[in-house]
Amino acid sequence: MSIKLVLADDDALIRESLKIILSSHSEIEVVGAFENGKDAIEFLLNNHVDIALLDVRMPLINGVIATGEISRKTNTKVIILTTFDEDEYIRDGIRNGAKG
Repeated sequence: MSIKLVLADDDALIRESLKIILSSHSEIEVVGAFENGKDAIEFLLNNHVDIALLDVRMPLINGVIATGEISRKTNTKVIILTTFDEDEYIRDGIRNGAKG
């Protein structure tokens, strides 16, 4: 049984690179890749997914806000992804339900 995973990152290169790397593992199935939090939320509300890997800064709905929506409305575990060295993003993500 594979782990179903969704990616959301507004940077196409990062999004596609993560998709390739994660898909190379037989136990991980990338079932969706989105450029913003809004599209990721809509997908997750209608599909069973084990893990969502979300960038912090994205258009329409950022990763921190998306984490809160996903955590409240689904059973999907959220991991936030960032290259920013700001503790506020980490604190807000965890407060909103991020697991890592």
